[in-house]
Amino acid sequence: MQAMDLTSTSYDEVLYPAGLFPQTHPDRLATTAYLRGLSPAPIQRCRVLELGCGAANNLVAMAFQLPESEFVGVDAARIPIASGQSLAAELGLRNMTLRAMDLCDRNLEKFGTFDFIVAHGVYSWVPDFVRERILQICRDMLAKEGIGYVSYNAYPGCHFRDLVRHMMCFHTQKFEGVSEKATQARALVKFMAESRKKPDYYTEAFHTQLGRIVKYGDESLYHDDLNPFAQPFYFHEFMEEAQRHDLQYVGEAVLDSSDRAQFTPEALQRMRELDGANEIVREQYKDFLCGTGFRQTLLCKRELQLAAAFLEARIPDLFAMCDSVPLTDPETAGDSPVEFKTPGGGKFEISNPVWRTALCYICSQWPCAVSFEQILNEVRRRDPKNFTYSGSATEGAFIATALKESYALGVVSLRIRPPNVVNQVGERPAISRLAQAQIRLGGPIASQLHASMKVPDAAGRHFLSLLDGTRDVEALAAEMIAFTRSSGQDLLPGETDDKENLEEKVRQRVKNNLVSLMRGGMFVA
Repeated sequence: MQAMDLTSTSYDEVLYPAGLFPQTHPDRLATTAYLRGLSPAPIQRCRVLELGCGAANNLVAMAFQLPESEFVGVDAARIPIASGQSLAAELGLRNMTLRAMDLCDRNLEKFGTFDFIVAHGVYSWVPDFVRERILQICRDMLAKEGIGYVSYNAYPGCHFRDLVRHMMCFHTQKFEGVSEKATQARALVKFMAESRKKPDYYTEAFHTQLGRIVKYGDESLYHDDLNPFAQPFYFHEFMEEAQRHDLQYVGEAVLDSSDRAQFTPEALQRMRELDGANEIVREQYKDFLCGTGFRQTLLCKRELQLAAAFLEARIPDLFAMCDSVPLTDPETAGDSPVEFKTPGGGKFEISNPVWRTALCYICSQWPCAVSFEQILNEVRRRDPKNFTYSGSATEGAFIATALKESYALGVVSLRIRPPNVVNQVGERPAISRLAQAQIRLGGPIASQLHASMKVPDAAGRHFLSLLDGTRDVEALAAEMIAFTRSSGQDLLPGETDDKENLEEKVRQRVKNNLVSLMRGGMFVA
């Protein structure tokens, strides 16, 4: 097999922004596998391999959270790997190994087998022979019931992306430097979007893509859209390649979160008619309907026996989370539906009083995860007239069904292991040692939910640095008042210099920020 030149890569010359990807966490992968009938390794004692790990922020955060597990990251770029090794050394992590090496290097097999293999943001951006190698690694290096995660750009949604990407690649080939290429790429798309007196379907495609690329940093745009190897795939095409390597489909790391309200009843009915069809066919038609542009597919070895659908009997073994917010008080709703709002601004209604009570409880505990037994007990307490528990499994089965369906729709998150977080601001709030180290380095900060939080301003970073568990709210406010005075930071635009007013405003800002950080899963228990 052809090898890649490891002397220098474009990712050494132009560093890709480091990030965290919650969907790649072993808990997420293990949960889906468990619900399909597999017995994945316990995540607190597992082995994880990440291919194309970059600066390994994603892997370092996992290794920090799961000290009894083992993590290996490989990437062809030496500079990012060195950065990840430096962070791991600062944290004293002894459960991870980072190597700058070619994915096609046969020495990779010396690391042994893994319970989880992650290839995020790699498959669609490498040559064909490396894509082949990624699937071969999943086949050869996964443990018996291991799970592989492979993300890739997908059709049909990426047809629109390709429309502008090919033009950007052609236009920018004569320019030098990342910043100039990115500037010229955006300028071309903007020009095309505004080129007609009367907008039509063609210019609308450019408007949509312009809205996407203006949110990208120059480095991300350079690697993601101006990469000559970038290649999307239809889901069935990807699965044909996976099956050729004796791998089968387990599910998606990010479950369906499409807004069903936007589809006609006829469209939804036709999709329901596919419930009994081959899973690959069903998923492909769903992509057609939703215009899917990115997939995060989970694979396992072909010889394993998978359940045809999520096993309801396994739901009571898991923990539930939901960060939606009820817009009406369920206590006063009576028989009326309760409307919930998702963090992304979407809305949905729950009419059934038992499930309504259960979901309100789950949401009220965010960012903590609650056990199935906790949900049952709370529903019995809050709504005894609708939930007459008789010792049979009837009522529990109803909630298990509701949890399974809500999980499949992306409304509720299920986990094998609850995260180490709190849902109240403690007397002396503290963030993790990992987050403290990341503040000093100036990059994105990892929450206890394995998500990134960006803090662009000096005041925010200083505030986070104070959250080491030694200060109460008054001490934090006093420190921030002093910081505001000494640094001249404009924390309160439009406020006067009145001392009393400023101090009160800072105290209120500190309290609000603590609540926001708590909901973001930043505080450790």
